[in-house]
Amino acid sequence: MAKQNLTDSERDGVLQQLLQRCSDGKLKKGAIGEVAKTFSVCRQTIGKIWKQAKECIESEKVSIDVSSKIQKNSGRKKKDRDLILSKLAQVPLRLRGTLRSMAHAVNEPLATVYRLFREGNMKRVSNSLKPRLTDQNKQRRLEFDLSFVDRMNLKFNPMFDFVHVDEKWFYITKNKVNHYQLLDEEPVERTTQSKRFITKVMFIAAVARPRWDPNRKAMFDGKVGIWTFVYQEAAKRSSRNRPRGTMVTKNIESVNKAEYVKALIEKVIPAIKQKWPKGSKNSLIKIQQDNAKPHCNPDDPAIAEALKNDGWNICLTCQPPNSPDCNVLDLGFFAAIQSLQQREATATIDELIAAVVKAFDDLPWQSLDNVFLSLQNVLECIMNYGGGNGFKLPHMGKEALRRQGILPESVECEMESVEAAWDSLFDLEKEE
Repeated sequence: MAKQNLTDSERDGVLQQLLQRCSDGKLKKGAIGEVAKTFSVCRQTIGKIWKQAKECIESEKVSIDVSSKIQKNSGRKKKDRDLILSKLAQVPLRLRGTLRSMAHAVNEPLATVYRLFREGNMKRVSNSLKPRLTDQNKQRRLEFDLSFVDRMNLKFNPMFDFVHVDEKWFYITKNKVNHYQLLDEEPVERTTQSKRFITKVMFIAAVARPRWDPNRKAMFDGKVGIWTFVYQEAAKRSSRNRPRGTMVTKNIESVNKAEYVKALIEKVIPAIKQKWPKGSKNSLIKIQQDNAKPHCNPDDPAIAEALKNDGWNICLTCQPPNSPDCNVLDLGFFAAIQSLQQREATATIDELIAAVVKAFDDLPWQSLDNVFLSLQNVLECIMNYGGGNGFKLPHMGKEALRRQGILPESVECEMESVEAAWDSLFDLEKEE
């Protein structure tokens, strides 16, 4: 039942209901069940109240007392929460994966640990691996961050002159997925040739900060493009899927420096020149890449020739080593693409490519703009953490600010953050 114990006033009400159904000291048939249903309690509770009332009547007391005999401190005593929590705090993180393993570690029942979780004494969090940073990495990160801060007004560079480039593997499916089924539905059977080698395709994407293009009188969405490292060749033999001679899409076996330079020269740079707002052609455009081994040096002759061609002022720069959080693609935009891509049912490489390109095109420019603002918040967090990456990104409430029309173009950087960054940079240089 919903109620386990009745208050004294409710017990008096029960007595009045029973007396109305009483004749010559005997209750009418079904009276206890009717009153139990009225007060949403079990029949035994009503029977005990009637028994207590009959004892008062038989002892010829002046008044019938049916008040509860339960004392304030009655019942099983609660375990000392603070003691259990202090024991849980000493449990290593590797043993905190489940409530069951935590309960075993402190020798407490699982129900006790579960109650602590339900009472709000613990919270469930996700913990992902981050790159291990050396002092030199931290120094490069701090120098990179400080280069974006305007010392006059302490605002971050809006990054309108940057194009972020990066690669990512997209998989045709995941090894484990969660979904909801109706009670009468059968489990869906998902099969693949190998669970270790799931079909995947590597993409290279280039994005910039969205903005209004006054020449085209339209919004430049910042999505320069997304391309694949694949090739097509004719099938050498027939199969149940296609006849011999059908053109089949295959992954490039090794995406090395030559393939990366080819993608930059033939795809990324021409797309930038085609889609970039015309009024900004003469300004310096910086293509930011990470420090992966296949990537080329900024002074590569072939790249330098392609960048300076047609009167454009474009250069290639590198973000700090071991710093994927300094690139908007790794920071959040690739995850947004993947979330839309995984909604599509794909069975072949061609279908996977179509799903990824469609997700890239369907994402609104506001999502990309949000990630650029998040990047500015990341830069300030890096300053506060001495170049480290053990921070938690604060929420800014971008959508609410955008609805109110007060979303800033650049995040204001606190003076304390700049001073902390210079102090940390000085300490790192001193240690060298």
